[in-house]
Amino acid sequence: MRTFDAVDPSVRDQLRVLWTTNTYTPHALAAHPRVSAGTVERLREAMVSLDGDDAGRAALEGVEFSGITPAADAEWDDVRALGIDLLRPQGAE
Repeated sequence: MRTFDAVDPSVRDQLRVLWTTNTYTPHALAAHPRVSAGTVERLREAMVSLDGDDAGRAALEGVEFSGITPAADAEWDDVRALGIDLLRPQGAE
């Protein structure tokens, strides 16, 4: 509903909610294994600190975020439990 509520009212007023689901951990960001740990850490630090200055806060407001916080891998277990394997190559385990 947060995303729906963020839609421009001129568009949102033309829509209706047909179904709602349980809530899940939102907005996963992950690094490809080929990206170095140092690069991943610098990017993580930059993203987490966005709310620390006016330009960063403006960028976050543009996507209706108040900030970005790092998550532990286990925090995504609710999403994994959905069994969505669209990006896994067929036959891969």
